[in-house]
Parts: sequence; structure tokens; C-alpha cells
Amino acid sequence: MNSPGNTPDRSGMDTSQLEQALATRLSAHGIAVPPVLPDTMREVTRGMPAWWRDNGNALYMPEGHAPSAVPFSIHDSGKPPRGALVVALTDALPILQLWGLDSMVFIGAQSSLPHAHLACGDATVYLGGAVRSIHRVSVHARNGGLVFMAADCLIASGVQVMTDDMHTLIDVASNRRINTYGGRIIVREHVWIGLEALVMGGADIGADCVVGARSLVKRAFPAGCLIAGVPARIVRRGVTWDERDIPPVFFTP
Repeated sequence: MNSPGNTPDRSGMDTSQLEQALATRLSAHGIAVPPVLPDTMREVTRGMPAWWRDNGNALYMPEGHAPSAVPFSIHDSGKPPRGALVVALTDALPILQLWGLDSMVFIGAQSSLPHAHLACGDATVYLGGAVRSIHRVSVHARNGGLVFMAADCLIASGVQVMTDDMHTLIDVASNRRINTYGGRIIVREHVWIGLEALVMGGADIGADCVVGARSLVKRAFPAGCLIAGVPARIVRRGVTWDERDIPPVFFTP
């Protein structure tokens, strides 16, 4: 992340520079996933509002791709983002609300997030390939936090993914903040998050996991688990899932 007052200009970057910027940001969070982008990445300038360009922000998509509508909105503070970098390998962009300095968003190929709301302020959101949502999904990252979702994840309606509580919880005796500030969320490959679940800072959901409806996830879980509850706990181990609705007769005991 850049220091206050040092606003990066994200315009005019080539594919290798984009890959390096993404890799460097992920590495700062301890994630070694070098992004591989198409050679045909280009900056999208047509239709972008003046406040977007004037503050060093940039959107990059593969040649021949363009958002169906301008996906950006200014945060409720009224202050536009500065030095934001958005890299999208899909036309199906969510509503993006950005603010602060040096926010970074990556949306991988074959991802689809219709009617989703993605908010990122002074933070990082990385959605790997084929991350799909159903309806009314919210992803919020702030205060230097991270939301990282690996490839092939399914997010049901009403799910909320939030690095922070957005407000401060204070211990009166010590006069100290006691809730997360700039949390980190990791969702690994092939995870299914059920209806209206809440995933908070500190969550690290292992590959092939299934998160039960209306669960609250705030800690790490190993791969291949069914987790559910408030707070979430392991209900069953040794599971995986399939997006197809397969009749039981097709499974051999």
C-alpha cells in the first residue's frame, strides 16, 4: 500500500505491470498466487467519469471486453478513490464502490456476480476465476484488509463478506478497540457459501468446504468440511460438493 499523499497513477500499465502489481499486493498478505493475465489487456477509458480518471484510477479488461454499464460509484463520504486499480476478466461486473488510496480489485474470468455490491476502501479484493453469486451478495474490504476467493466458488443469495464491522467496539476499562480493524478473509478453491451466511475478518475456509445457511464464519477451517452455526463449527468432515443437482441413484455405495 502507498503512504498517504503518494497517489499512484494507474493509467498506461501493460500486462506485465498489471501482473506485478497484483502479485506484489497478494504477496504482502502472504499469498503466493502469481496472476496470469491475457496479453491483450487494455485500459477502459470510454464512459468513465471525470472523477475516475482525474484521481489516477484505472480499469483494465481484455481487448474486446467492456462493462455493460459504468460500474463505479463514489463512497458515501463523497470523496472519490485515488490510485485505484481494477482488473476484470469478465464483462459481468458487480456494482463497485471504491474510496481511499490505492484500492485494488481483481475479478477473474468466468466470474459472474449479478446484483452484487463490492465495496473496497484502502484494501484489496481478489476474486479468482469462476466465482459465481446468485443475488444480493455484498463484499466489503477496508482499512488495509483483504478478501481473497480462489477459483470455482459459489456464493448463495444474501451472503455478506466483510473484513471489518465498519464501527468501533471499545473496551471501557482499557479504552482500547477490541474488534477487528483491517481483517483478512481467505476462501480457498471450490467452496460453496450458503444462503445469507456472514463471513468476517479472520475467516480462512479450506478447499471443498460447504458453509451452511445463515452461519457466522470468523476463524479457520480445514479442507473438506461442512460447517454451520453461529459461530460456525465443523458439522461433518470429508465432504465435497457439486453444482449439479445429481440424483442419489448415480452414486455407488
